Amino acid sequence: MVIDADVAALGAERILRYLVDLGIREAALLNVLPDNDLPEKPDDSYFLFPHYVQFLRDMFRAWWPAYVDRIDFREISDLMRKVQGQAGHICVFDGNCMGGFLTIEPMGDVAACDKFRGDSTYQFGNVLDRDLADLPASSSFVRAFSDTDHGIDLAGGCPWFQVCQGGCPHDRYLRGRKLISHDESCCGLAALLSDMAQALGQPAPAQLVHPLALREQERSSR
Repeated sequence: MVIDADVAALGAERILRYLVDLGIREAALLNVLPDNDLPEKPDDSYFLFPHYVQFLRDMFRAWWPAYVDRIDFREISDLMRKVQGQAGHICVFDGNCMGGFLTIEPMGDVAACDKFRGDSTYQFGNVLDRDLADLPASSSFVRAFSDTDHGIDLAGGCPWFQVCQGGCPHDRYLRGRKLISHDESCCGLAALLSDMAQALGQPAPAQLVHPLALREQERSSR
């Protein structure tokens, strides 16, 4: 289910009851995203990430625990598994996914996952003139992988990093492309994850020290 401002305005509880009344057993909740091309500013087609996270918080409160056995929300359930120390199942909370999922267009062009469609800087070649296995050696792929890694490193000191792994790389990409202010030292899911930990009776994690920061501290102390 794609969540935009109009859907969110209906309220998470109303959406929950609607899906349950339909007999839906599993659903994904996706925030509507704009095209990757210009203009480089937010527009009506972009449901800003903080608003999306607030919708997930509202949905979690309406869903837990009364409806747990009646419907499963993919994003919420995946984060709950990770809060409990289990492995996640979906890519958006799994760190640097660049190259793990590819889009092959009808004419053979290969790009990063379908969220990056329309941006030539995330195209890695064409299967008509090179093997798919050779694409990780292309300069565009190396750059995209490195940029994604750097973005994840920025969020490495977040207490919830082991859960969200820096968040979806495309969300970070959009914030930069649409000139949206955001504290990139965290993925923005802390409030939702704290709700989950509290509901599960688990303590919130202590502040973590990212390995890169630890190495900087060691070098400065020499």
